[in-house]
Amino acid sequence: MEPAIDSMLLIDGDCGFCLRAAHWARRWIRPSAPLVPWQSVDIAAIGVTPEQCSHAVQWVDEGHVAAQGAAAIACLLTTGPPPWPACAWAMQRPLTRQLAERCYRMVAANRHLLPGASTACELPAAA
Repeated sequence: MEPAIDSMLLIDGDCGFCLRAAHWARRWIRPSAPLVPWQSVDIAAIGVTPEQCSHAVQWVDEGHVAAQGAAAIACLLTTGPPPWPACAWAMQRPLTRQLAERCYRMVAANRHLLPGASTACELPAAA
């Protein structure tokens, strides 16, 4: 399935780990949708806040956020060549969807400790 022209994955352009992960995705997944730093997009027009973008990647389709976190990663995988769409399908099954989201949250919460990260990658404490 070819994504719409305005389909994209919004990533945190200030986070070294996120930029490194995006580089890996472009090289190995080869998605047809771009991975774009949210800081370079009019996110207000999309209907998403800086806080939401800082806490999870956002999948934008047809000009609005359609998924976030692990579900957004699954959307990106659907735009890559095989076997990535099958991986996306597997990620969205009831049991694996929960596991994928928990893994995503664990990585996001600790991204400042991962390779390529800096203090700019640390998420603000939850209120």
